[in-house]
Amino acid sequence: MGDADVPDHLVCPITNELFGDPVLCTGDGHTYERTAIEEWLARGNKKSPLTGVVMASPQLVPNFHARSQADEVRGHAVSDRPQVMGVAPVQPGYIPPVGCDIGPPVGCNDGACSAPAPSAPPLGSDYGTRPVAREQPRLRLVKKGSPEALKLSSDTASALRAGGPAPLVTDAGDAVGPFWTAPRTYGPWRYIDLGVGQNVRPMSVRLDGVYIVWDSHHGEMVFDVSLWKLKENRHLVAVQAKPGNPGGPTRMSKGVCGRDFILHEDGTVSPRTAPHLRLGFSSSAAWEGGGRRVDGHELAGDWCCTNPLGCGCQRIKPIDSDTIESFGSCMYLGPGVVCCGGQVRTRIAGTNNWVRQGDANDVTSYNSPDCGCTPDCGCWSCLCKVPWSRWTPPTALLRDDRLAEAVPAKYRWQKVTAYDIAKGRRGDGADEHARSTWFCCCWLLGIGMSRFTKAASRSEEDTLTQRGWCWYGLCCPFEQKRHRLYVNGAPTNGFYKEGDEGNIDWYLNPGCVGNGEFCSCRC
Repeated sequence: MGDADVPDHLVCPITNELFGDPVLCTGDGHTYERTAIEEWLARGNKKSPLTGVVMASPQLVPNFHARSQADEVRGHAVSDRPQVMGVAPVQPGYIPPVGCDIGPPVGCNDGACSAPAPSAPPLGSDYGTRPVAREQPRLRLVKKGSPEALKLSSDTASALRAGGPAPLVTDAGDAVGPFWTAPRTYGPWRYIDLGVGQNVRPMSVRLDGVYIVWDSHHGEMVFDVSLWKLKENRHLVAVQAKPGNPGGPTRMSKGVCGRDFILHEDGTVSPRTAPHLRLGFSSSAAWEGGGRRVDGHELAGDWCCTNPLGCGCQRIKPIDSDTIESFGSCMYLGPGVVCCGGQVRTRIAGTNNWVRQGDANDVTSYNSPDCGCTPDCGCWSCLCKVPWSRWTPPTALLRDDRLAEAVPAKYRWQKVTAYDIAKGRRGDGADEHARSTWFCCCWLLGIGMSRFTKAASRSEEDTLTQRGWCWYGLCCPFEQKRHRLYVNGAPTNGFYKEGDEGNIDWYLNPGCVGNGEFCSCRC
């Protein structure tokens, strides 16, 4: 078994090594190597090393399931793993300091890090990638001759011209890397924004004709100018066609050729049809939306929605600055149709527009922390945060990394584990396995209902097994598995049906779940 065969979930995100004694941290719901997370907590760190969110009374629980799986691959090295939260690759026992998003703990003082710019690493190094720290600029198009244009190191440029893979590093010590560990979806495409930063492990690419190709662990991706608008300040992404190429192949060259690039003699790179531009970055924040940037944490609260077809209400709980989860209900006028459930929305880069996971055409614009609209949905919806849930964060906390601390407790996102769902109200949590009985009704058929059990083990927090019967005029037994939905590497409280990722149960809490016309509660 090689490195690529070791599942990512068996690798500690702190040490970047195969688990030896994995434990589940109740503070953030993630699994770590025991010695690494114990040292992290012993140093007085209050935030999760994976998410950066403040943890309330974290406890460590042995993860026997992960340990048994790791034992099966014991003895095999683990390398080239995507890193998280801007934490640089570390040796076992090294714990990154709180507030330091990039690089080693050099010159850290009250959460601010300063480190010397790295020189271009040798081409023989192991080039895994990790997300670029959020404070770093995105890879963009700049004018030819601009001091912000990137000039590749001589070793990198020579290797690319020879057709071989090379790390994207510059002679100034900057590196190009992905912003996220997992692709996002837009229509028929999967994409990852690209960023530029120092102390960032560079992505290794190759120049194949006019394409800059990245052989990522998600499959082959190529560089692409967003929306193929070849003008100054447009950001770049790594793009990949969805299975079946519904919008065309990954390597596509037509029209303005937003995926065609040229490597110039001076080491700069430009779009093939726009030689007056170069790949670079903007030292000032490039904001494409109107008004100020609304942080995801500011949207936390209870909202009401109205449009010509009906009305609804929802509670928004932010997962991070660019991802929000909501749970609510809506009623359509006329037949009196009522639906309940949840959704996840992610920010469209550089704007206050938030797209719904799984539907690129469903976009909500939040003009302020208390007001939003969906002008492109065909029915024009207006959203407003209800007065009693409005709150204003202290000015001192108006930063991405501290706004989470200001969110009122009832609007903070908390992970609902499969074990909590299954153990029931009377469960004391002492058993390894749990099971509870649930009842479900469906207004769609009037007579639709079901009674079933939900079972889970303590060590497998993301998987539920459901067994029971449903009655729609006939009594039908059923059995299904549901797995937690992850969006851009972040967990949600949605559980999708195995084999049908569009069928998602959304949990408001461990005892209440909605899925469109279906609503279930624990007996």
